[in-house]
Amino acid sequence: MMRTLSALFRLMRPHQWLKNVFVFAGLAFGERVTSTGELQHVLSIADPIDILRSTLIAFIAFCLVSGAVYVFNDLKDVEQDRIHPLKRNRPLAAGEVSPVFAAIFGIALLAGGLVLAYWL
Repeated sequence: MMRTLSALFRLMRPHQWLKNVFVFAGLAFGERVTSTGELQHVLSIADPIDILRSTLIAFIAFCLVSGAVYVFNDLKDVEQDRIHPLKRNRPLAAGEVSPVFAAIFGIALLAGGLVLAYWL
């Protein structure tokens, strides 16, 4: 069970999630122009806790959707990955996860990410 969970987690390529951290840049640089023409920082407009919560949810949604894309990519490239010296160790190419289970997992990740994004 733990081995399968580990394989599914690696299938999502969490080391690539660093790119999703840029969602938090809006907290530092987010401004809007008011009706009087003034610039207001986003954290002064609304409750900072709500903004941080929404940003965290957006980060998680990005991670889920990008994880789904990596799963679908691995499904598409599984045969080529099996003969590649480095990619053959990926969970799908190595046979740690079945293609059917990976497809179901990818769909679940995509659905979860889209539901979270809609909730924002």
